[in-house]
Amino acid sequence: MNTVNKYNIYMRIAHWLLAVLIIGALTVGFIMTDMDAANPLKRELYGMHKSFGVLILALVVIRFGIRLASKIPPYPKELNRRDILLSHAVVVLLYCLMFIMPISGYIMSTAGGYGVMFFGIPVPSLVSKDLVLSSFAQLLHNYAGYFFAAAIILHLLGTIKHYLVEKINLLNRL
Repeated sequence: MNTVNKYNIYMRIAHWLLAVLIIGALTVGFIMTDMDAANPLKRELYGMHKSFGVLILALVVIRFGIRLASKIPPYPKELNRRDILLSHAVVVLLYCLMFIMPISGYIMSTAGGYGVMFFGIPVPSLVSKDLVLSSFAQLLHNYAGYFFAAAIILHLLGTIKHYLVEKINLLNRL
């Protein structure tokens, strides 16, 4: 496959780097919320989760800018219109969730009066303490996490279906 049919190197690096970071953050998020409050590891995991959330948001902003400035390779001709529309819908959903998750987490923490640290560096609080806003952000963050996990699984299943059933290797584009 020639480079015209591939995403540029910056998009490919951003895709795989964010995939690892997001799946890791989601996994840690699910684990830490189920931990007993007395577990000393829970507090450490929350701090790391917040730090990686800030990093993810910064990388998502960069990735989105790169995507807007990049030429997106065409889909293989073998893909039908329905699958292309589904792919677009899942990509839009994933981008929305890439912004919603870290922003809602930040609002939940700062409006809850906990603040956010980025690997030991305080992140400015742009939201004053507001427990109602914090509760809403927490609800959004929690539910969006499940939607995010489901969207990632859908994204993976679509790629696997195209590869195994239709013999279309979409990973060549990445």
